[in-house]
Amino acid sequence: MESLRLAKKVLLIGWDAADWKVIHPMLDAGEMPNLNRLVDAGTIGNIATLQPCLSPILWNSIATGKTADKHGITGFVEPNPDGPGLRLVSSTSRTTKAIWNILSQSGLNSLVLGWFASHPAEPIRGVCVSNRYSEGPPADPAAPWILPAGCVHPADRSERLADLRLHPGELTFPEMATFIPRLQSIDLTRDNRPMLLATALSRTMSVHNAATELMASEPWDFAAVYYDALDVVGHDFMPYHPPKLSTVSQQDYDCYNGVIRALYTLFDQMLGRLLEIAGDDATVVLVSDHGFHSDHLRPHSAHAGQSPEAQAAAWHRQFGVLALCGPHIRRDERVYGANLLDVTPTILRLFGLPVGRDMDGRVLPGIFESPVPPIEPIPSWDAVPGDEFLHPTDLRQDPYASAEVVQRLVELGYLPAGTADEKQAVEIAHAESKFNLASVLMHHRKAAKAKEILQSLRAAYPDQPRYALKLARVCFDLALYPEARSEVEAMESRGWRTADSDLIWIALELRDGNRDRALERIRDAQNRYPPSAALQYLLGATLVSQQQWPEAQAAFERGIELDGDFAQCHNGLAQALLMQGQFEAAGESALRAIGLLYFFPQAHYNLGRALVGLNEPQRAIRSFEVAVSQSPRFFDAHRELAKLYEQAGDPLKAVRHKRLGDGYPDLDEAR
Repeated sequence: MESLRLAKKVLLIGWDAADWKVIHPMLDAGEMPNLNRLVDAGTIGNIATLQPCLSPILWNSIATGKTADKHGITGFVEPNPDGPGLRLVSSTSRTTKAIWNILSQSGLNSLVLGWFASHPAEPIRGVCVSNRYSEGPPADPAAPWILPAGCVHPADRSERLADLRLHPGELTFPEMATFIPRLQSIDLTRDNRPMLLATALSRTMSVHNAATELMASEPWDFAAVYYDALDVVGHDFMPYHPPKLSTVSQQDYDCYNGVIRALYTLFDQMLGRLLEIAGDDATVVLVSDHGFHSDHLRPHSAHAGQSPEAQAAAWHRQFGVLALCGPHIRRDERVYGANLLDVTPTILRLFGLPVGRDMDGRVLPGIFESPVPPIEPIPSWDAVPGDEFLHPTDLRQDPYASAEVVQRLVELGYLPAGTADEKQAVEIAHAESKFNLASVLMHHRKAAKAKEILQSLRAAYPDQPRYALKLARVCFDLALYPEARSEVEAMESRGWRTADSDLIWIALELRDGNRDRALERIRDAQNRYPPSAALQYLLGATLVSQQQWPEAQAAFERGIELDGDFAQCHNGLAQALLMQGQFEAAGESALRAIGLLYFFPQAHYNLGRALVGLNEPQRAIRSFEVAVSQSPRFFDAHRELAKLYEQAGDPLKAVRHKRLGDGYPDLDEAR
């Protein structure tokens, strides 16, 4: 495979919750020069997150190229298999090989630092420093700071790396004032926010110190470094980021409005050091697991019936950051349709190694300067010998060693409050793991399996509105409309009406042809909840069903004003423009939808229709072909292809697509 190798070495940098909406203005202002250098010399784009949007699930999907039902990590915590209580989800819980295990068994050296759910450190070829490396600093910076057992492999690197950790108390006043200029005016006995910031900064700087030390002193082909501060600090300080929210006091805004920008500046400085050590011959992959709302889409307050977990997740934006740079990578280009699951397959291709057929991601298309030869996939890397680079199956973690971290996850809203209570902990962990697994299955079109899980949760926890709402959603996805309506009505009877339940209710009314009732509920929801692109989309869809094209156009445009990344509004606008004969504008809107969400058959179909209107039949054929490849029973797209192939003088393809458009089986596949 050496002849197919494209990268001498690969540096994977994880910035949890990094967002282009914050980054682009800073790039334009010259405030992130190192990232700007990476952007100019490489390929960038949005990367779509997965659901549920929880860091342990997402970062393990990034590292494996697989969904959570395959990699086994379904939440922050799990019951301790050896007794009562909880343990933080760990590397021993992962049920498939990560990229560093694969590379180790392929004879390549890896450095892994701080990756989510990487404790205990795995016995890879290279050095692994787990995510518990900087946990548990003593109250007194001068007191001994014990390195958690098992957080470094090989163990003989432990002493050297322990000395590189930064205690929160070691951050000086001038250093903290960089983030909080009015620090001196804050009463630290009453306001713990500066200490929360110091804790997050010390953890991030500790990981960075270890990363730079190991990258400079150890042989490596692959390095993966994970930084969590943008997410952790975002939950604490993004409410104070400009522009000022009406719910934030002027005093708090004046104290903390510069924290996020200063943190991104620090991240750029750390990036510069990593790039310097890696050298120009390294291929760099910078990725975030999701974005983080920083503008008018920030949650102003919790909605009625919204759980703490949902409130925390409401801050997460569906698109993260992706940037690639290095030999063979296209310069100053954009990539579209990227997904978190594509990271590991792309890294495997960079090293000239095959992708496993059991991986859910793909090698990112369009990122290379010139076409690269494909490599025949293998069934699964899990079947390839190399278990010496994995944990023994009987390795276990102390369930009580992580109590402080579990409590912090409760404070951030990532875990229910009862998780910190040992009496409820195991029960909650089981339920949350099942709920998260159901969300994963729904996101990856395995709704029937998700429904079984959600029905059991609904029966066991009749007072949990989240489970009822998700069950209503999956019933709708399965076209079990009476069951979906029954769940929504049951929620409303208990006072659990939410914006999300209204969206299902409206969609049900539209599906049943009750347009007036749908419009009435939309108007009521618009008065009840903050402005929403999702509601504007449903309003536009209702107006489309009534053939009120200009009114539908206005509704979709308003949705885009509220959230320019809402792909469904762009596609709806394309449809409304098509019906008004505005083919060029319709094509542009469809392209924007596809750029945000590549797996979107209806958007490819609308682009094809616009291209037909613009008399570009060959391009239209390509768009319709993509639509039917994504949705093989898309009958209207097949009929359009039949007409275009007949006009192009290709009767065989015309007949084939006419049959498919009429619902007959594909004879080519039968042969």
